[in-house]
Amino acid sequence: MAKNKFQLIKFTVPQAGAVVNINANSDRLYKNITGLFASLPEEKAFEGSTLQLFVNDQEVFPEGYELKMITCGQQTSPNERYYAIEEEAGGSTIRGRFTDGGQVTYPYTGTLYLKLEEKISQ
Repeated sequence: MAKNKFQLIKFTVPQAGAVVNINANSDRLYKNITGLFASLPEEKAFEGSTLQLFVNDQEVFPEGYELKMITCGQQTSPNERYYAIEEEAGGSTIRGRFTDGGQVTYPYTGTLYLKLEEKISQ
């Protein structure tokens, strides 16, 4: 059995400057969210883009938090790519608001990756 899991939360950005609401739940079979990574299809999409994020109504990133702060380039080792957080998983509510910086071709899909750990025994 896998001890860790990477959960993907995808969102579609329809047009320049769009504000996209993100609503999801973490996997119920894992205890903790220990990392977060953001991915957009083009490097220039990060310019001016922001993410406000809550886990179980607890603010993780405030309004206006630049998305580029939770990503990295291909030169970074896969094991070091995740922004470290300590939040409860187990079906937690993930709620956020992504604001596009208006720098790319539309529409596009962005992805938030959650690193989940400690699988719950069944």
